[in-house]
Order: sequence, then structure tokens, then C-alpha cells
Amino acid sequence: DVRILVNGKDAGKTFDIFFPFDVDITRLATPGQSIEILVGVRKASLFDVRGKYGRRMYQAGSFWGQHIAGIWQDVDLVGVPPVRVTRTFVQPEVNQKTLKVDVTLRNDSDVDTSVDLAGEVRKWTSLAPKDGVEAPEPLWKLETPVDLRLASTSIHIPAHQETTVTLVARVDSQLTLWSPEQPNLYGLIVDVKRGDRRIDAKYQRFGWRQFTFKGSTLELNGKPIVLKGDSWHFLGIPQMTRRYAWA
Repeated sequence: DVRILVNGKDAGKTFDIFFPFDVDITRLATPGQSIEILVGVRKASLFDVRGKYGRRMYQAGSFWGQHIAGIWQDVDLVGVPPVRVTRTFVQPEVNQKTLKVDVTLRNDSDVDTSVDLAGEVRKWTSLAPKDGVEAPEPLWKLETPVDLRLASTSIHIPAHQETTVTLVARVDSQLTLWSPEQPNLYGLIVDVKRGDRRIDAKYQRFGWRQFTFKGSTLELNGKPIVLKGDSWHFLGIPQMTRRYAWA
């Protein structure tokens, strides 16, 4: 159980062990003034109740979710513009030679607003060392040439509402397929402009690849692929690090 207080007032809460969440504190923060943010965490096992299906009334994950309590990831305070991108969903339709991107925009201002939305795709290149303790560090860059552009479109967003629009681009040979053997990646940047001024931008990394089913066969980019896994995932604090995943 997590509760957020801003200047002593309730700002929001969530009941979960591992997933990230956001809390909007706009109504409790005044520009130019200091604020106090308190994050309170209570151990999940405090809410155990013996019932028909056991003692847990929530998704517990591994046993580490019961023995360890606290904040184990970053807590950020982020300022955002009134009109902004809240979500992007990249859909690589390889068999249709089409890249689709669902973009959700939110308008928290008091007036209806029209903006121009466009996107561009650039190759994502890792700058991290290939071995050693620094290898898992998230060092990367987007290459200068634009590999693919998603045409600009004008969007009308009513005050205090959200609007979702789909950007579409045809892909011939501009993007290279992703596979486990050749994990080619790209960075999508969605720009939101009002006139000539950029008011927001959203970045999303993705691979040009598509999973489909042909009968009971799983296919990656039109070719059969076999996925392997195990029935026991040892999930603990050491395992929640980039270095462990890399090793």
C-alpha cells in the first residue's frame, strides 16, 4: 500500500508491489512555492486475510514481495505542459508493410486546443561497453538520419479531455527487421506543435517485428519461432538490476 501526501494533504494512493504509477499533484502545488512530498509504504502482508483461496487478496509475485518492503525504484517529480502526449502505442504490421502509432493527447487547460502532431523514426544505437561491469548501463543515441517519417496531422483536443489519433507510415526498406539474433532497434519521436513552437515530445523505443499465430504455431516476422521459459523465476532485489539481467 502506497500513499502520497503533498503538504500534508492526500494526493493519491495505489495498492501494488512492483508496478509503476503516476499521481497528479497539480491541484496541491503552487508555482514558485516549496512543497513537501511524503511517500508512505506499508508492507503488503499487513493486508493478508484468510479466505477461500488462501491468505492473499492481491498479486504477490515471488516471496520477496512479502519479506521486503520499501521504495526500490526512482521517485520523480515531473513538470508537464497542459497539452501533452500521455501515451504512445507502436504497432509494427510487418506483413502489411505498415507502421501504426496510436498517440493519446491530453488537454488539461480550460480551453479547447488544436495542435499539429507528427513523428519520425531514427536508428537506435547502444553506446554501452560490450563486456565488463559497465555493460548494462543504458547508454545510447539516435542516429542523425531520419529513417521514416509519419505525416503531420492536425488534432483538436477539448478542454480537460483526451483524444487518441493513429499515425500511419508505409515501410518498404527503410527499417530493418528485429530478431533475437539481430536485435535492431529504433527510436520514435512524436512531436506536438502549436504553430511553429514545439510544446511537447514523446520518445518510444521499438523493434520492427511482428508476432503472429498460424494455427498453433507462433511466428516472428512470418517464420516459426520457439520460445523457452521456466516455471520458477527467482525474483529478488539483486535480480531487479540491469547487471543481473545482462549476466
